Amino acid sequence: MSCWCNNTRSIKVNSIDVLVVSIGGSNSTRLIKTLNGFNLKTNCMHDTDHLKHLNYNYSKSLVDLYEPKKNIYVYNDCINSLYSLFRRNFQWPQIKKLTNNKNQLPDKVKTVADYVKYTEKDLFEFVKLFKFYVH
Repeated sequence: MSCWCNNTRSIKVNSIDVLVVSIGGSNSTRLIKTLNGFNLKTNCMHDTDHLKHLNYNYSKSLVDLYEPKKNIYVYNDCINSLYSLFRRNFQWPQIKKLTNNKNQLPDKVKTVADYVKYTEKDLFEFVKLFKFYVH
């Protein structure tokens, strides 16, 4: 079974078997592909449904809309996630998704080393999201 978002039809509300959410850089796409291989309906591995990297502001309303049977929050060491995001040049869109456009990276931040050097707080809000999802 392929990801539903690659099909011409859209997913019906209340039809997700498993909702997979992560901060990014934690193999959530691979998990979604694996679950789809077992004919389980999941959120879109490409995040076109805006469910894979939900921020805490929208998660309740969207989860209630789709009423998944199971929720999986995938996490990784934050440093490993940062390296993955920066390696794929996903850091800019990811910080916007995770913080609902509240935070942005300083222009001089081009690498993980720059992020550590020029920022003094968790701009991606990894810790806040982790606490929200595992409470």
